[in-house]
Amino acid sequence: MNGDAKLESKTRERIFQVIYDLTKKDVIDYVLKTLQKAENYWRFLQRGLLANGVHVSSSSFIDVDYREEDGEGKYVVIWKLEVFIPESLIQFIAELRRRKKWKPPKEHPVVRQRAREGEDVAEEMGLEDDNINIVPEDNS
Repeated sequence: MNGDAKLESKTRERIFQVIYDLTKKDVIDYVLKTLQKAENYWRFLQRGLLANGVHVSSSSFIDVDYREEDGEGKYVVIWKLEVFIPESLIQFIAELRRRKKWKPPKEHPVVRQRAREGEDVAEEMGLEDDNINIVPEDNS
């Protein structure tokens, strides 16, 4: 009887491990599919830039890592998107602007109104845009 109980216990542990591994895979795949949607949206936006004469290239990278933080293991999904804007493009567009042949497209008035409302709400909540870091700081 005791041997059967140990066998059942090991079988339950194996079943739980299989369920855990499948769940981990499913959750990570779900996050990766969501990031793929974001990357596809970037490609859509990039086509819009190309249509407006802003020829930029990009590179993306997705990686899954495991880290121990605060005594708890965490899976970390790293998504890195690099957009390359050539200096020659900026010079070309500057020349077009000088000749008044190129203007950056304006957002729709409704979108601008919503952005202003969002800024007002953020100001009321005490949130500041000063914490946004567009260009990474050099920590050397």
